[in-house]
Amino acid sequence: MRASRSFWDLLRDSGGLYESTVSGASMEPTLLHGERVRIRPLPPGTYREGEVVACVLKDEIFAHRIVYGTAKAIVTRGDNRILCDPPTAQGEILGLVSEVWRGGAWAVAGPQPPSRHPRLTALNLAMLRACMALHFDFARAVAGTTLHVGRFLRLARGAARPGPSSGA
Repeated sequence: MRASRSFWDLLRDSGGLYESTVSGASMEPTLLHGERVRIRPLPPGTYREGEVVACVLKDEIFAHRIVYGTAKAIVTRGDNRILCDPPTAQGEILGLVSEVWRGGAWAVAGPQPPSRHPRLTALNLAMLRACMALHFDFARAVAGTTLHVGRFLRLARGAARPGPSSGA
């Protein structure tokens, strides 16, 4: 008996162009919150570093830029992020983010802006590449843990900052 196909499988295999709305700031300034994007499915293995792709994570779509790729998997990172996402299997890519609706017309998404912390970003990517060479699931676990630690440090740093003085 054949396993049922997910909505995402059907959408990816349709070959048609479809649209989605950007939610969040992880791709700023390339893609802004609330902007519409067009997603064009391509065959697995045809996506290249530097391209913005839409991927499935559980029941949600996210769009980030490919920063490293192999024949079987990619690593993405939001243009407004320092740390990479966990590796994504080529089969989990929905498609290329081919255009963004901006200024009343469809336009190509801009190039990747420079990282705010290039050394940390490069170190994080090098670590994930080494982990992927060992095992895909290990790399996913390491990336997930790194993201959790990053969130914790960001929250801790925010809590350590003094709030505005009430002044008397």
